Parts: sequence; structure tokens; C-alpha cells
Amino acid sequence: MVTKFPQIWFTIGPNSREPEKIRDLLKAGATGVRLTLSYSTPAWHIEKAKLVKSIANSIDKECFIVADLEGEKYRIGNFEKPTHLEVKYGDILYFEYSSKTYSNVKNILPIRNKSFFHNICVDDIIVVGDASCLLKIQSIDQDKISTIAIDNGKINPNRGIIVQNKLFMPSSLTSKDENDLNEILQYSEYFDAVAVSFVSSSSDVLRVKDHMKQRGTNLPIISKIETQSGVDNIEEITKYSDYIMAARGDLALFTPWTELYGQVSTISEMAKSYNKKWVLATQIMEGLEKFSIPTRAEICDLSNWISKGVDGIMVSYETAFGPKPKEAISCIKALVERWTMI
Repeated sequence: MVTKFPQIWFTIGPNSREPEKIRDLLKAGATGVRLTLSYSTPAWHIEKAKLVKSIANSIDKECFIVADLEGEKYRIGNFEKPTHLEVKYGDILYFEYSSKTYSNVKNILPIRNKSFFHNICVDDIIVVGDASCLLKIQSIDQDKISTIAIDNGKINPNRGIIVQNKLFMPSSLTSKDENDLNEILQYSEYFDAVAVSFVSSSSDVLRVKDHMKQRGTNLPIISKIETQSGVDNIEEITKYSDYIMAARGDLALFTPWTELYGQVSTISEMAKSYNKKWVLATQIMEGLEKFSIPTRAEICDLSNWISKGVDGIMVSYETAFGPKPKEAISCIKALVERWTMI
């Protein structure tokens, strides 16, 4: 067992944004909050940061507040009908660039980002969402591609998409991120760190540091490792970061999923070697959506990383959208107390 209690951070979302929910989560054992700028406006997140600080003070608790920059996220566009598209093995689907909402889709889907069509190749695999659908690229024609489904699945509007291809590298600091960061920095007293998505090299970290320096602010940086390049360059990234996050959600999609455990171990070991803190994220307690206790795999997974000295545990879906946000935090706290030596 280890001799330190890791931080427990929750993500604010529809199921955890009301004052009474935030209070419940802090009382249940949460010690931090993640505000993800992938959704809503910076102004909304600033108000939520103020609210969290106020609630934490009212119950005499400290709370670490993280502003999480979105990074370059590729998404399927919106469509109204059907509510989701059922896909069968062997179905042919086409994607085309469009920022409009489609009233009805059959086998032609919009993609919001024109840049998506760059740096992709025939035979690349497209991963939709958290692998709810897998498609293989058959042909590319400027702003339109043809794909074939390699399994049964479904596609929801506005879902993220990833291409398993080393050339497909999202930017960690887009113009939107810069604008979001500028607004956050005006209220830096309400934030304790900035999380940077898709960090692939030390230059990504230094760009954010320089951006903050120009505005007279210096918040700690949490580098989210989500791509193979991030893992390959983990040593130089760690040197310039304050925290390292093993962001397992995208990491298991950008890279072969069979390598995930080794990659998280590499992140953990590098953070320790440079005396930096590291955070474990994604699918910590999602089993609570179906069961009254975590799955056996979740129990063993989290206990393992707590025993190995993880510094922080961040839940996302479980508290943002899951049906049992308070229970998720309580279960994490129970494992932390079990596997941490007082």
C-alpha cells in the first residue's frame, strides 16, 4: 500500500451541475472538479468555478478546479432523423464536409471539419465515439470519402471521430482554445490548473506556458497523453509539465488497445522519475450505470493504480452523465481508503 491519498476529481455535466449535486459530491469525497471547455462557453465555466469555490468554502473543504481545453476535436455533424444511425457489417457509408444540420441521413453523413479529409489514407480505420462503430476507408475524393463497416454498430450525431493513422494528429491548442484560455485567465483566481488535450511534444506545453506568460498568469499545466506521439515523447513532455494525465479514453482509440496497460505504466513511471504528479482518467466506475457496485474489473484496475501511487483519479462520464454520480465518488473513496496506508 502507499502512504498518500490521491486526489479525486469529478467532471461537471448535466447530472452534477446543480449546487446540491456539487455539494453532495464534495461531501462524498471529491477533492477536485474538471470543467471541460468542449461544452458550453467559458463564461458558463467561470460561473461554475465560482459556484464550486463558494460551496467548497461553505462546507470547509478545499477543491482543486481544472479548466480542460478541448483541443482539435473532429466530430460528425448534426442530423435530426433518425436519432441515431444503425450500422450493419458491410454497410457502405459516405462522409462529406458540411457544417449544416442534416434533416435526414441514410448512408451519407456530415463531418464538420474540413481538415479531417487531410492526412487520411485508404484502408485507415475510422473509430466513431468510444468505438460504437468501426469503419474502413475505401476511397477518398477531396471532401468526400467512402467507408465500409467492419462490424455492427451505431452512429449518433455530434460524436467524435478518430482515424488510426500516425499522420492524423489533432492540434493541442486551436484558435478556439486560445480564446477560451484568454477568458479563463481573466478569472485565474478561480482555477488551479489548465489541462491541455492531445499533447504530443514539449512544444505543445511550452506554447501554453508562453500564452499564459504573455498575459501575466502562470497556472499549472496538466498534459493529457492521448496519442502515440504523446507516449513516444513522454519524457520531454513530463519535464515541462506540472501534471501528466493518462487519458485512457482517446489513448485506447488512437493506439492499439492491447498496448494500453503498458502505456499507462510508462506514463506513471516517467512521472515518478521526474517527481511529477500523474492522474488516471476514463472509465473508472462506469459499471455503476448497470450494477449496484463497480465491476470486478474496475475494482481491480483502480486498486492496482492506487497501490502503485497514482496522484489523482478523474471521472468523466460517471458524474457528468451517469445515473449515480455520488455513488461513483463514494466507491472511489472507499478503494482509496482501503489501499492507502494512513
